[in-house]
Amino acid sequence: MLGSAMSVAASGLRAMQAATDLHSSNIANAQTVGYSRQDTNFTNQQFGGVTASAIPRFSATMATRISQLQGVDASATVKDAAMTSVSNMLSSASDQLSSAMETFRTSLGAAADRPQDNSVRIAVAGNAAAMATQATANLSVLDAQVLDLAKQSGMVTEAATQKMKELIDLNKTAAYDPSNSEIRNQQADVGRQLADLVGGEVSFGPNGQAAFSINGTIVVDGTTQSSLPVKAGGTLGGLASAVVDISALRSTFSAVLGSFAKSMNELNSQGVDSAKAAGKDLFTFDGTTLAFTSSVDKLALASVGGVGGEIARKMSGSKQMSQDMADLATTAGLQAGTAKGAVTSSDFALISAMNKQTAENGVNLDQETINLKNAQNYYAANAKVIETANAMMGTLINMKA
Repeated sequence: MLGSAMSVAASGLRAMQAATDLHSSNIANAQTVGYSRQDTNFTNQQFGGVTASAIPRFSATMATRISQLQGVDASATVKDAAMTSVSNMLSSASDQLSSAMETFRTSLGAAADRPQDNSVRIAVAGNAAAMATQATANLSVLDAQVLDLAKQSGMVTEAATQKMKELIDLNKTAAYDPSNSEIRNQQADVGRQLADLVGGEVSFGPNGQAAFSINGTIVVDGTTQSSLPVKAGGTLGGLASAVVDISALRSTFSAVLGSFAKSMNELNSQGVDSAKAAGKDLFTFDGTTLAFTSSVDKLALASVGGVGGEIARKMSGSKQMSQDMADLATTAGLQAGTAKGAVTSSDFALISAMNKQTAENGVNLDQETINLKNAQNYYAANAKVIETANAMMGTLINMKA
């Protein structure tokens, strides 16, 4: 019995020494910028006694708020990255396509003066094919971007599902020790990571259980896990929003190419080819690929009757696709700018909340002095227990002797 009492008291001495060191450190760092006050977490040992560990101060309110803002910031950040990438691509694509289109138009200009010159017609056909290939490549980049974002969304969903399981595991642990601040800090950390992935917020009940909800839909409630809602936030929401905007740009680009193919085909049908036969379609567009499907001898660059290159001149004067591409690049640039502005705003809100948390976690000298004094008193009490038990042990030994 005395041995057990001495063992328990010894563990108390060690725990109170750790608490004394912790509160002394808090006091010493009271004026240190960015220092976050540490609390002492006491854990009962299985066969008696206690251990102490240092943990950051926990605030359920701030944990919830920061998780909310983390989701907003993550959504804005991923949307910014995606739209900036697309904006840069479309700006470059606009330049490349405009260059290819200008080369095509220049060769048509030459054909306007010599519509039946075979070398000129070969140049027109070659430039038309090159321009079509460039347009298709640019459209393919947008398609690849959408597919990549969809792939990322799948990976984020898997990661979120894993984080939900981690939160449930922590809730199971918390059920045995609802007041354990260390576990609560871990729950808050996982909640913030989950918010980064899918938006939402973590919240805490009085029984130590953490819940996580997205737009009012609870996906983790104690040890119960539900499916993610269709509309999520965080990284997943940012990816989904980017897919919508990029798909719209892709649709516009597709319409531009379809309109170009239609207008060129209509003009070619108004002229005659090298055999003075009515012109046929020059381009085909199936929504994915713009292709020059005619041939050199089928280019109907001459006016009906085979005299003069009026048709080639009309084709050469068409600048609509270049203008449409420039407008598309401008639209993407504006969307990227809006996304970047959202990041700036969300970053500011998140940093402000984190700074507030740091301020709340600052050191209160009066409270820390009281905590230090209490730890010292408990240390002295445990030391007295050991002293008394030791004296009693000595008396028992002397009695046996």
